[in-house]
Amino acid sequence: MRRAIVLAIVSALAALVPVSVRAEGLPAPTVQISLNQANYQPGDTLRVSVTVANSGPARQVHFAAGILLGWGAAGCDAGAAAFFTEDFTSAEVRCLSSTALDQLPLVARDVTLPAGLPAVTAEVWGYTVAPTFPPGVYPVFVAVLAAGGPATELLAFDVKVATVAWAP
Repeated sequence: MRRAIVLAIVSALAALVPVSVRAEGLPAPTVQISLNQANYQPGDTLRVSVTVANSGPARQVHFAAGILLGWGAAGCDAGAAAFFTEDFTSAEVRCLSSTALDQLPLVARDVTLPAGLPAVTAEVWGYTVAPTFPPGVYPVFVAVLAAGGPATELLAFDVKVATVAWAP
């Protein structure tokens, strides 16, 4: 059931990729998120890496990243996400139903992706699972948004699922 919900969210976000980007014939940048493992328990360290490439012309972008918290989290009817801010140093919880793309907290703003940028990977965040961390399924995501005005164009998006469970 939760995996179906995650897939529905990802499908809805992927549908937001603007037709104007595809219609211009310009390749959009690509982004891929990777986790060091899929399943975690207290004491394990979740490590998140992001790979970015840009086969098109140079462009200014913003990055948003976070963890989907699920339906009812933080009192949000349609779910919430903890969005990372300022180089992954803090997070801000937002309701998904009331946060437009141009209101997302950004982890990096006004980043120039050079023309023809080959795939570049960097580890961007790590977290050691605390004994009090609630077990569950946690989709970790990253989005690339067009810069040069309000961040209203989603150019690329990826998500991976981290599962936190208690050892028997």
